[in-house]
Amino acid sequence: MIRCQRLATTRPTRSSQRPTQPGAVIGDYSLLGRRAVDDFWARHVDGTKVLLVVGGSTALAIESHALESMQSKLPVPSVVAGGEDPKHGPWMALGLPPAGAAAPSWIRDVLTPDQAIALIHQAVDFAEQLQEHGIGWAPRVDDFYVHEGRLGLRRLRGGRRLAKRGHIDARHVVEELGGALLAEPGTLLPPSFLHFVLPGRVPREGDDRTLAAVRAGLAALVPDIAVPPDDAVGLGTLGDQGLLRERHEDAVAAARGDDFGVLVVCDGVSASYRSDLASKLAVETVRTRLVEQRHTSEPTGAIHGAIREAHRAICLERDRTGDDPAGTTIVAALAQKRRIAIGWVGDSRAYWLGTGGNVLLSRDHSWLNDVLVSGVMTVEEALSSPHAHALTRCLGPLEGGDPLLHAEPDLLEFDAPGPGHVVLCSDGLWNYFPSADDLAVLASRAGEPPRPAAIARILVNAALVQGGQDNVTVAVLKID
Repeated sequence: MIRCQRLATTRPTRSSQRPTQPGAVIGDYSLLGRRAVDDFWARHVDGTKVLLVVGGSTALAIESHALESMQSKLPVPSVVAGGEDPKHGPWMALGLPPAGAAAPSWIRDVLTPDQAIALIHQAVDFAEQLQEHGIGWAPRVDDFYVHEGRLGLRRLRGGRRLAKRGHIDARHVVEELGGALLAEPGTLLPPSFLHFVLPGRVPREGDDRTLAAVRAGLAALVPDIAVPPDDAVGLGTLGDQGLLRERHEDAVAAARGDDFGVLVVCDGVSASYRSDLASKLAVETVRTRLVEQRHTSEPTGAIHGAIREAHRAICLERDRTGDDPAGTTIVAALAQKRRIAIGWVGDSRAYWLGTGGNVLLSRDHSWLNDVLVSGVMTVEEALSSPHAHALTRCLGPLEGGDPLLHAEPDLLEFDAPGPGHVVLCSDGLWNYFPSADDLAVLASRAGEPPRPAAIARILVNAALVQGGQDNVTVAVLKID
């Protein structure tokens, strides 16, 4: 057994530098390779392998003290040795995790929701122990490992002395681990869980990020996790604010009967005032009119009239209130058994997933799409343009209020070749998963037979896991 030495407390000299090449020798250890910016796999002269950490003496002393204080309570590495190297400065050797230990991201595909929550609770246990010893902590996900269902630490990075009555940012601990456990799109967990454990917008003043608040937040999520999506009517809708937006400007509405289905998705134009009002007014107007005309012999005509009526309603609302102009995209579907009509204005999309193949049904009314179709620019040139996300049509007076130009819907009618799903969505989803095949792969994880509400949840969650930079809204209708 190697005897542990007291860590040096002197500052490293100006000439000290971090080793960069395998084979470098520090103390009785030869470096085998770099694991991170300041630690290395290394081998002692007796053949024992360790994780060798280099850095400032104060930081290493805090890390050593913290690990030794938790040794009997939690799975942390032992401090095997330490010292100061004339060339590389202070160093510390740590014992390795047990054989079979895995990075959290390696096991995320096999974790149940209960197991994921248990691991997150264990991360909070580490934070609680450290806080009791007056030590702050800002971990990195690659410093965690999982072994036999239990969370452990390879090392304790980011330790510092807490100020009197100071506390660890427990949300940072949860978000660092949660981002790795849920990095694979396709989870059926409720979006509320993802909002809690994934990194989001910069916290506002007053947000409670203490250990107690995080424990309470995790406990509050348990009832949500126990409730599966409701698939009773072959219809699923879900909208989410996303992880970075200050407000939710999308809207969704739907209806289902024995021989018909109606879906409507709107995405308020963020550059406009009260775009959330425009999207809500549009979905309710169009759903009401399509339900009234559900047995029409001209479904595309019904969609055309309903969308134009929604445009007029938004313009009239602006005239009534005197507010600045508002705008929204819209995509709507009316299904009469297997006869399906689609209409849209803007870049919210409609897809068919099922018999006969997976197909993008709509064509975006956007500057980007127009220049790509015309061949004026390459994809790379168009995406780099400041106009890349500009719309060429939308509802409402944002673009001048001319219903003959800016709010004219495109229309499509087709007969479904067999069972499948109509999927409508805002760009908060398709910006991450643009092709119909992308969506079909995700939808296949909703169980067998695929359930519309479960598909909607999986698609929304997939956007959140990818970053959730925008509002995301999905509506799914099962076609038998």
